[in-house]
Amino acid sequence: MSYSRWSNSRWYTFWSSMGGSQTEYKFPTEKLKRSQVFEICDIPSYHITYGDLVDRSRSAVLHEIEEHFSADFEWHGLKSVDGKLEPDKTEIIKGRRPTWEELNELQNYFARFIRDVDEHFRPWNFFLYEWYYPTRNKIHRTIKKLIWKHL
Repeated sequence: MSYSRWSNSRWYTFWSSMGGSQTEYKFPTEKLKRSQVFEICDIPSYHITYGDLVDRSRSAVLHEIEEHFSADFEWHGLKSVDGKLEPDKTEIIKGRRPTWEELNELQNYFARFIRDVDEHFRPWNFFLYEWYYPTRNKIHRTIKKLIWKHL
């Protein structure tokens, strides 16, 4: 789920599946909920869990993000040599301090993410999205394969 796009915002943010926070066929535990990841996709990207967002002060999180994106970043390029990836060149990407307006906009994306995780982890919703739909879709795919196999 995307909360912003590059076309109208500095930020490209979304509820990320990184960090092993997969939810399919699991139970909606507090630990699983707190491990959900909000990502700011950039070079370099920034990740924060739902748990950190609700536990830490907004000002501390925004300060950390400000420092993260203000710092220069060493980027290591890769090239393909005989089908294998090898280091190519290293570039320094200059950091750019976010403005107050950009940080304020980011707070709105945090709020949407928190609201979405809370809604998703309500027992009925969680069952619907993480058990019912995946099972239904697997059954549909299996039936389609069987039908196509016999045509």
